[in-house]
Amino acid sequence: MKQNTTGIKQLETQADVVSTLYYNIEGKEVEKPTAGVYIIKQLLSNGKIRSRKVFLK
Repeated sequence: MKQNTTGIKQLETQADVVSTLYYNIEGKEVEKPTAGVYIIKQLLSNGKIRSRKVFLK
């Protein structure tokens, strides 16, 4: 029985953050976030967009 080898096709390099936007739970953009839950949207130098939910203390 022949086994196929698998592996990583391409490593994703670490891209620099070009800009960061903060949104509250209602989806409204926030200029200076305080304590609470926010969605962070980051534009990366490779053109990708990274979003994540964070809790700021």
